[in-house]
Amino acid sequence: MKKTLFWLLVLVLSPIAVLVVITPMDSQKQYIFGLLSIAILFVMGFSKIAAFPSSWW
Repeated sequence: MKKTLFWLLVLVLSPIAVLVVITPMDSQKQYIFGLLSIAILFVMGFSKIAAFPSSWW
């Protein structure tokens, strides 16, 4: 179940990442995007650990 969540997040966030890369941003938008990226990676890390519990040891 958690492995499915991980791949679903990857699938959903890939087009968003491409859109952000090709769109020019000012410093405020870059700051917000950075915080959102860190939060998303944090969530993806937790779902990956739950999906593969022995791989992080």
